[in-house]
Amino acid sequence: MKTNVYSLAALLCLTLPTVAQPAAVPSARREIQAAYNSIDAALARKDIDTALDYDADDCQFYDRKGRQVDTGGRQELEDLMEKVDTVRETTKILSITGTSTEATVVVKTHTVAGASNRINGRAAKGVFDEVARDYWIKTDAGWRRKRSRVLQSKGTLHKNF
Repeated sequence: MKTNVYSLAALLCLTLPTVAQPAAVPSARREIQAAYNSIDAALARKDIDTALDYDADDCQFYDRKGRQVDTGGRQELEDLMEKVDTVRETTKILSITGTSTEATVVVKTHTVAGASNRINGRAAKGVFDEVARDYWIKTDAGWRRKRSRVLQSKGTLHKNF
């Protein structure tokens, strides 16, 4: 009798992880990771329209202390893209929870941006690493980021100016 109880307990332990994660989460993970990949590629091309396409119209951004950040939207991104020569960004999903219509995603983003001094041509490079918690919703147009909060960030700037 004890063997059957232990066998049942072991079977439950093995099946709980699959029961705890809804079937929609792997699909959401693939689709949201594809969105991040598209955003990363768009930034490398300086394609602002595509980079912003995955943010909901009312998307909100928060810093590490939980303060809402006014990103300035399109204009701020355009100004930034004018100042840099190259942007390479890689975003990887660390964890995801949710349903078929909403997901909370923790991501790590690694960004390398290069710029040159417009007067003397000397180069500068910035390397930034950030961990954020993003909240996504599924819409008729696909997954859209509704909210993002920075959890950790660090960066270095190598100047040759």
